[in-house]
This record gives sequence, structure tokens and C-alpha cells, in this order.
Amino acid sequence: MKALSDRLGFDNGKSAKVIILSGDVHFGFASRLHYQAIKRFEEDKSPSQHANLVIAHPVASSFKKQTQETLDIQREGYNYHKPCTRGLIGPHVTEYYVGWNVQPTGQQVATWEEQAVMLREAGSARLPYPLPLNLEDGIAGIAFPMYPPLSYGKLTGPLGAPDYSYQFDYLHISNAGVPSNLASLPVLPPPLKPGSLTKEEKENAAQLYQIASTNYRTINRDPNIVRHIIGVNNMGDLTFPPPPPQKTGPFIVQHRLRFLAPDGRQLFADYSVNMETIDDTHVADPHYPQVAP
Repeated sequence: MKALSDRLGFDNGKSAKVIILSGDVHFGFASRLHYQAIKRFEEDKSPSQHANLVIAHPVASSFKKQTQETLDIQREGYNYHKPCTRGLIGPHVTEYYVGWNVQPTGQQVATWEEQAVMLREAGSARLPYPLPLNLEDGIAGIAFPMYPPLSYGKLTGPLGAPDYSYQFDYLHISNAGVPSNLASLPVLPPPLKPGSLTKEEKENAAQLYQIASTNYRTINRDPNIVRHIIGVNNMGDLTFPPPPPQKTGPFIVQHRLRFLAPDGRQLFADYSVNMETIDDTHVADPHYPQVAP
């Protein structure tokens, strides 16, 4: 973040805009990060240069490497987890980080919800949501946010207010060209009698299974159900707004992922990344401390 803000320069009251493209994770999505600083990490200038960056991270991946796991990720979205990690993946929420311009040597830098915030491996730490957790490993610490928020605390202690902060959001799909209507199941037949089935009973069961199977595949690509991640083979393109003075409203980067439905139809999913400091769809929680350069 320090290196990016060095390249972009500084302007009070305005945010710099950065787009980072990546892939190779075998699914597609987009995220947005807002970084603010009054004294950046390891900065020794006096007076310090403030920073205010909005970073879009569109991911298109992969062109030809979908697996059953990526399909499961598409179905479950950002809450996806393997069975062995059940209970360790929290709800899909905004993440908040704060940092201090000090070298990490295991010192306590603040207290959050009566829990010590310690720095060991980096100059920043994730603020737990919503229950207090010990972040003694700094940014490498693991947080298990599983329950609705009970209360919020304040950063108090040796260093108090942070020098820089992050707000990080994984984005939902904003628009998609996919079907949303499902076929209606016919009236269910009466319970099957014991013993072998007749030909008609078998045909009725097969018809119901075919409709249910088609609906299942449709749900997996329905924007009203799947709002997070594209796990099938995909390719992405970006669309930028027209330059001023034609541009009106916020600077929005459109990240479109193109992919095929099981029946061969061409589908797409859009992510809209707001590059302005104020994003009405991802408003900062006022209970979490954030630096205001």
C-alpha cells in the first residue's frame, strides 16, 4: 500500500484509484479495499504523507480448470468451506484492519473489547467481528466470526489510535444474464407401495427426478441464489466509465465474467466496483475505528 501510494501521489480530499488484475485461483469474483493512512507503515518522513486509496481486485479464473470443488464454491459463495473446516468460516461480512507505524516485536499496541491487540509479524491486525478474540499473532491471527454482534469496543491502550486502516469487502454480483424461473413440479404421486414398481410408477418417478435435477442446475446459476462467485470456466473483461465531463456519478469499474450454462447458453455475471471513497453499498461501520486522512 505504501509503494502504491508513493506512485500515485497525494491530494487532500480525493482518493487514488488502483485496479489489480489476477487469476489462477480457479474461480472468479471481485473485491474492494479502502486504505487510509495518516502515517504509513515504516514511514520516517516528517510531516507524514497521508494516503487514501480505493483498490479494485477483479479476478477471472480459470479459462479451463473447473472442478467439483469450484462448482461447490459457486453454489455456496463466500461462505464456502470444506467439511473439515466447518465452524471455522464466519459469515460473509466486511473486514476491518488497523495498523500502527511501529516495528512488530510482540508489543501490545491497543485493547479491543478487553482483549489485547499484539503485533508480532506485521504492523496491522484484523479487528474481530463480532466477538473479542486474542489477535496475538497480528495479521496472521485467525478470527472465527460466527455469531451476530453483541457489542463494540474502543481501541484503547499504549498506542491508541491507529496510523492507518483498511476496509475490505468481497462483492456480490450486481447484474447477471441468467435464467431465474424454475419449472413447476407436477402433483406428487401417492407413496409407493412395498414391492416392485409398475412401469407407470417408474416413469412418474423419473419425470420428477429430471425436473428436480434441472431445477438444481438452474439454482446453481440463478443470480437470485448465487450472488458471489463463478466457479465454472470463465473469462473476464473490464468496462470503464467515460472520461469527464461526460461522466456523471461515481467512477464505477464493471467486471464481467463470461461463462457457459450446462446447456451451452452464453451467460455473464457483473461485479460493480465503486472506486470512490464513499460507497453507498459498502458503508463503513462507525463502530470500527478508521483513519481519516
